[in-house]
Amino acid sequence: MRTFAAFAIVITWLSPVAAVGPPSPDQAADRTWITDVTIISPENLDHMEKGSVLIENGRIVSVERKKGMKRPTGATVVTGEGQFLIPGLIDSHVHVTSLPGMSGDQAKNNPEIVTQYFKQLPRSYLYYGYTTLVDLGVAVNHPAFEGMRQAPLHPDLFGCGDALVSANGYPMVFDPTTTRFQNYPNFIYDPGQASVIPPEYKPEDHTVAADVERVKNSGGICVKTFFERGFTDKMHFPVMGSEVLAEIRKTATQAGLVLMLHANSFEAQKFGVSGGVDVLAHGMWHWGNLDKNNELPPDITKLAFFDWAR
Repeated sequence: MRTFAAFAIVITWLSPVAAVGPPSPDQAADRTWITDVTIISPENLDHMEKGSVLIENGRIVSVERKKGMKRPTGATVVTGEGQFLIPGLIDSHVHVTSLPGMSGDQAKNNPEIVTQYFKQLPRSYLYYGYTTLVDLGVAVNHPAFEGMRQAPLHPDLFGCGDALVSANGYPMVFDPTTTRFQNYPNFIYDPGQASVIPPEYKPEDHTVAADVERVKNSGGICVKTFFERGFTDKMHFPVMGSEVLAEIRKTATQAGLVLMLHANSFEAQKFGVSGGVDVLAHGMWHWGNLDKNNELPPDITKLAFFDWAR
């Protein structure tokens, strides 16, 4: 069977998943032999059985479902009796650089809490079996992002770099006008808002092509953008038009990047499907004019079962 980058035993044991280079020729391999564990793997879900797994230097090199296998030479044995082994889980929508439940001022006033939080974060993901994460960016705290990658034990961490945000649109609209453009350096310049965009930000530096290039050069594997008018009738955030999304779609494809769209409404998800995005982030929380329906409206059913393969 195809080997996996990492496995996690639910609940009480976790395989090492931090990146580990191959040993030198004169260095013995670091071996772990997990025995008598029920293996749950997607290619064999209809016939789960006990087996053994050999890990060398943080990589799985053998999965055996035969009984009575001998312990490999020099391997540390971990008994999985009564437990389950699964491929490492992937969370494709995380924000590892933000601090849930704390404002910016609270974070500044409690540096030790912040330090301990970011120290614990990679270990908590591993504890619950997550071995791969994709950070969708928005306003990336680059030191925290790289700090997680440098932790002694950490999940594989990928990201979308700094998100492509419509000028003065969601989510940068929530930041003070004095700092929002600094906090969202990959905003898309809107000539119609030239009078409210600080003059030091030049249109040619904030085209779709320039923004996507920054994501690519930062090591991003995806482009994150938004279609969000607001969460109440009193909010009217500026949003991009279909022409801009088409340009993002084309440029992301040329750069080999996955295109993800923040879209939590019927209107936004229609917009994303029409624009050919790869991933719709969030569920359809708002139905617009269809909100009062007690049954699932046909228009939403049609969108939900859209043939993405086309």
